[in-house]
Order: sequence, then structure tokens, then C-alpha cells
Amino acid sequence: MKKNIVGFSKEDCKFYIDEASRKVVCVASVDPFTLYDFINRITHPIMQEYTEKYFMPTIYKGIATCSASDEWDEEYGKNLAYSRAKKKFLRSFFKRAQTYIKDYEQILDNLVVAFNQYGDASSTRMDQLDKKLER
Repeated sequence: MKKNIVGFSKEDCKFYIDEASRKVVCVASVDPFTLYDFINRITHPIMQEYTEKYFMPTIYKGIATCSASDEWDEEYGKNLAYSRAKKKFLRSFFKRAQTYIKDYEQILDNLVVAFNQYGDASSTRMDQLDKKLER
């Protein structure tokens, strides 16, 4: 099974073929922690807890229906169904990624404030210690 950096490959999918109704359905099962796993590979996350708003749905379904005027082509149907499932996954992934980035920016802003406050307090304390040492 080929492993994609993010998401799933065609080999990870189950295809349901119904030649009589001229449909191919692609069903992809995805780990709900996909976004976290991706981010953890790139950054050292500040947020340690898994939060439900970042969880990925675990099923993405793409459907390809062959019209009566088209020639039946199972492989083309698989490719089309796969592409539609992948599109749904990517929309979901990037929507959650945008939410995560927004939340992460807020956390980083809070960290900057905290580090600045700590730096100011440390600087004041060092000045006080220096004056004590001068006596």
C-alpha cells in the first residue's frame, strides 16, 4: 500500500462497482488524526491535547455515474470517483488547517506577551541583583 504524505492513495480505497447502474463509488477511510499527524511532523505543537474541532471525518466518498450516452469504463470511473473523494478530503483538511492556524496564531501571540513579560521582569530582577552586588 502506497502511503501519501497527507490523506490517502487510490490503493487505500475500496471501490464498489455496479455496472448495471453504471456507477463506481470510491470510499476512503482516513485516520481522524490526519491533520495533527501532519502538523506534528512539521512543528513542535504547543497544543498538546487533541481537540475535536481538528478531528478529520473518517470517511470520504466520491461517486462517478456513467451516463447512458457514455461508454462504460471501470478504470475511468474509479479515477473519477477517487478524484471526487480526494477533493472532499482536501476541502475538509484545509478548512481544519485554517482553523488550527488561527488558533495557533492566538497561542503564539499569547506566548510572545508571556515571554516579553517574563523578559521585562527578569531584566528588572537582574538590575536589582546587580545593585545588590555593587554594595
